[in-house]
Amino acid sequence: RRYGLSRALVAGDFIFAKSFQLLAGASEDVSHVIADAALATAEGEHLELMLSFDATVTKEQHEEIMRKKTGA
Repeated sequence: RRYGLSRALVAGDFIFAKSFQLLAGASEDVSHVIADAALATAEGEHLELMLSFDATVTKEQHEEIMRKKTGA
């Protein structure tokens, strides 16, 4: 909270855009691996938000969220 949400969002956008710039010079295989990892991370975040107040979340669901968010 030192710099606020707006600055955090801008910093995140910058890092996201910079990663695309760097990927432009990478091989297609590397681009696919990174894109897949980014998608899995977003899916994990989405699942976490959807299930955050669900008292019936299973151990398997929790493990799926953690696996996706870490890119494993």
